[in-house]
Order: sequence, then C-alpha cells, then structure tokens
Amino acid sequence: MVRVPADRVGVIIGRSGKTKSDIEDACSVSVSVDGQSGEIRITSPDAANILAFKAVEIVLAMGRGFSPVRAMRLLRD
Repeated sequence: MVRVPADRVGVIIGRSGKTKSDIEDACSVSVSVDGQSGEIRITSPDAANILAFKAVEIVLAMGRGFSPVRAMRLLRD
C-alpha cells in the first residue's frame, strides 16, 4: 500500500483510467485507488513479481510530482 497526496490521485488514474491501466499492463499488477484518502493498493497474483516493486516506485514518483511519462521510465534498466 502506498499513500500519495490527494491532489496527485487524478494523475495516477489518468484520463479515463489510462495511466492506471498502463501501470497494470506494464507491471502485471492490479491497482486500486481510494481517491479520498490517497491510498493506493498494488497487488500482484505472483508473489515473486519483481515488477510489482517497480509499480510502487512509479506510483511514488507520480505522487511526488513526476509526470506519468517520466515515471514510467523507471521500468527501464
């Protein structure tokens, strides 16, 4: 679980949920967002999914002010 500022929740969700679904597709995770509290739960069906940790880093970066495009660069090695 990750907590981000409430004003950054919209950035993480994106227009029509696009950013959220991009994170889910790229990292093979499920992202659920509580818009009021700013809590974001990232779950993965595979406990050994290293990309789940990358998803957490991406969400934290967006919560700190990075754009979704720049935050997704964290998937690169």
